[in-house]
Amino acid sequence: MTISRRFVGPPDSGHGGYACGLVAASLGPDPVQVTLRRPPPIDRPLQLSPEPDRVTLLDGEHLVAEAVVAPDLDDGTSPEPVSWEEAEKLAATFDVDRYEAQHWFPGCFACGPHRAPGDGLRLFPGWSGTDRTAWPWSPDPSLADADGLVEPIFLWSALDCPTGLVWYHEDPPVPPHVMGRMTAVVRRRPRVGDRLVVGAWGISAEGRKRLAGSAVWDDTGEVLAESRATWIKLDEHQQSQFRSGQS
Repeated sequence: MTISRRFVGPPDSGHGGYACGLVAASLGPDPVQVTLRRPPPIDRPLQLSPEPDRVTLLDGEHLVAEAVVAPDLDDGTSPEPVSWEEAEKLAATFDVDRYEAQHWFPGCFACGPHRAPGDGLRLFPGWSGTDRTAWPWSPDPSLADADGLVEPIFLWSALDCPTGLVWYHEDPPVPPHVMGRMTAVVRRRPRVGDRLVVGAWGISAEGRKRLAGSAVWDDTGEVLAESRATWIKLDEHQQSQFRSGQS
C-alpha cells in the first residue's frame, strides 16, 4: 500500500492519523492502539504485515508503525459534546490569519489552512472556553465509500490533529509536537454531508509528552468516534527536520 501526497501531515511525511487508520483497518472494529516508530513515507510502497499479536507497517526493513487491539476508551475524561451551533459560532470568530501565520505544517491534510475545502479536512482549533477545542465538520464526498459512508481511515484522520492542537491557545505558545501513539475506535460511520463536530481536550502533560483526547459527535451529541493520543515535543534538530520535510 502507498500513502499518496494528498495525505501528508508534515511536508513529505504521511499524516499520522491517516497512517494509523491504515494500519488499524486490518484489526477490525475494536479499539486499536497504533504506535508510530518513524515518519510514514509517502509515494512509495509500504508493506502491511500481520503477526500473531500485532500488525506492522514496514518501509523495506524499517518499522514505520505497529498496531494492537486495545481496551475500550473509558477513562472518564470525555467531556459533554459540543453542539453544531456552538461549533459554528467558534468557527465564525476564529482568527484564521493568525492560525495560518503560526502553523508549522500548513499543508497538513487534517488541520492545514493551506488546504482547499474538499481537499483537506480544515479542522481548526476553535476554543470553547472550557479547556477544549471544537470545529464543525461536514465530510466531503471524496471521503466516502460507495454507500456514502465516511471511510474509517478519515475518521482516524479527523481525530488526530485536534489532540495536538488543544493547547494551541496556551500562552506562552507550546513548542511543536508530533503524534507518537494513537488509540481510537469508530463506533458508527457518518454519511457525507452530515453535520458533525470534532472536539478535543487535554488530559495530562509530563516532560516531553502530552496526552489528549478527541471525539467526533453528530448533531444529536452521539459519539461516532473517539481517540486518545500521545504527542511528543520536538527538539530543535527535529523541528528543522520536520519543517524541511526530512525524516
